[in-house]
Amino acid sequence: MYDKIKRLLKGFDSLEVTNPKLWDSLKNGINGVIIVGSTCAGKSTMVDAVREQVKCARVPKRLVTRPQRENDNLIENKFVTKDIFAQMMLSGEIGLHWTRRMELKREEKYGFEAVDPSDFSVYSGNNALYNNRASVMPREILDDHIYIGVYAPDPVRKQRLLNRSADLVTANAAEVEYRLKDSSEFMLPHCHILVKNYDTMQNQSAADLVKLIDHLIRQKS
Repeated sequence: MYDKIKRLLKGFDSLEVTNPKLWDSLKNGINGVIIVGSTCAGKSTMVDAVREQVKCARVPKRLVTRPQRENDNLIENKFVTKDIFAQMMLSGEIGLHWTRRMELKREEKYGFEAVDPSDFSVYSGNNALYNNRASVMPREILDDHIYIGVYAPDPVRKQRLLNRSADLVTANAAEVEYRLKDSSEFMLPHCHILVKNYDTMQNQSAADLVKLIDHLIRQKS
């Protein structure tokens, strides 16, 4: 499958297939993708493009227990208390979920509205899906979903964060430092495909990803 995807991505300058051994572990083909990447790499931009342009993709809303901030994407996210999150898990409203470790030993829960297993799902995740893999439930989702990592160099991410989240910079310098220390380089061994979302490539990266996911859906069908 690695070789097939590599041929497919030839000519897509912003996309790169990586880590051949990871592809060997896929047990049931590709039934969905999980977007990962460090803060301000551009994950939400990629997911927004897929949501708007790939009508056959299922992009479930993400549930998050951290406080809502200025400029948060409310189409992508819904912010709930930890008690409500736990209740939704018990009632089956939440499917894929995990725990993200934050600064000063703080932890937040992330999850998605439950989806039909037959859907091709595009999950807007974060790096805790691989660096706190033990918390991911249900774990079998990782058997047939690929990680697509959105990459931007750390200096680029820092400037984007300062521009996007001035309220966070003012209110919680420790969290800003923690997020910026989560380098884009850390995800490289864990991703099946990279989206290079910086310099001139960011002008085409979302369009390239849309084409890839549309192709994966058609192959699954």
